[in-house]
Amino acid sequence: HNLVADEHDNLWIGTANGLSKYSITTNRFVKTYTSQAGELSSNNVASLAFDKKNNLWIGTEGGGVNVLHPASGRFEYFLPGENNRSLSSESISAIYHDKESRHWIGTLKGGINILDPQISQFQTVSHDPLIPNSLVNNFASAFFEDANNNLFIGTDGGGMSIWNRKTHHFQHFRHNASIPTSLSSNKVTSILEDHRKNIWVATFGGSVNRFNRATGNFEIFRCVNTATGIENKNIWRLYQDRENNLWATTFGNGKLYRFNYEMNR
Repeated sequence: HNLVADEHDNLWIGTANGLSKYSITTNRFVKTYTSQAGELSSNNVASLAFDKKNNLWIGTEGGGVNVLHPASGRFEYFLPGENNRSLSSESISAIYHDKESRHWIGTLKGGINILDPQISQFQTVSHDPLIPNSLVNNFASAFFEDANNNLFIGTDGGGMSIWNRKTHHFQHFRHNASIPTSLSSNKVTSILEDHRKNIWVATFGGSVNRFNRATGNFEIFRCVNTATGIENKNIWRLYQDRENNLWATTFGNGKLYRFNYEMNR
């Protein structure tokens, strides 16, 4: 039914009675795979194709897709099921691998199925109101990763979470009007660590905060136009340049602010 060559001068031959590996170098058949435990899910091999990792994808009649990893001899199986992430048919007539490593699978009476490995690489981290140890809010607006691989996640409306990915523990920081050392606003727009290892958190409506990791407290730094005395509380982005100047951009009249380390303002 089908014939493909690998990079080691072998021909792989799909038949109605299984899969055979033929060595061109030695001019003989060196292996035959049949329908049994740990091998083919069906003897009737209808299509063959190698992917970029040199795994052999085997389309069968009645047994879905079998993937042979030649280095280990191990088989992996994709079978039809009752959900939309399963194959739509047990009979596979064609397999094609594109340049972006997607697997296109033509079936009998089940249309075309696409397996995209890029999609399966994503994990959703979200807020669960029934689980306190989850992301504080689903509107993620800012990220920062420290040297210990802790991920600081700023949100628009929920404050900030620090996610320890080793322990999968979330620590939350929110604005509390009765606590002066709490985060000044729950709308976090930017998070940055400066050259002195200070963590700065910009907010919309609450100016700039400096976060003390040891105490969990926040200190507010206001952006005030020295010419007019007008304060701009709506901060958009924090940035440190190559000379270690710390900058803050704001909404409104487009004012740009630079932090003075000597004067601490």
